[in-house]
Amino acid sequence: MGKYLDKVTTGAIDFDDLCQSFLIGCSEAVAIATSNMGELLALVLQKGRWRALNELGKAYRRDFLQSCHQCRVDTKQFGESGAVGCPFEKG
Repeated sequence: MGKYLDKVTTGAIDFDDLCQSFLIGCSEAVAIATSNMGELLALVLQKGRWRALNELGKAYRRDFLQSCHQCRVDTKQFGESGAVGCPFEKG
C-alpha cells in the first residue's frame, strides 16, 4: 500500500486520513465477523486494506482527473500538453 501512497498522494490525502480509513474498515469487519468465517485476522486486515485503497482511488479520481461535461470523458488533468481542457475539443 505504501507504493500507492507515494505514487498517488501529492497532498490529495493525508497519511493520518488513510490510517483512519484503514481502522474504520477493520472495525466494520470486526462487526460482521463470525467464528465460522475462517481466518478472522486475515478478514479484518483485508477489509481495512480495501477501505484504505478505496480512499486512495477516490482521492486520485477527485484531484487528478477532470471530466468533460460535453463529451462525458474523464481525462488526466495535466497530460502531455499540460493544458486543462477537453482533449477532444477542436481548436
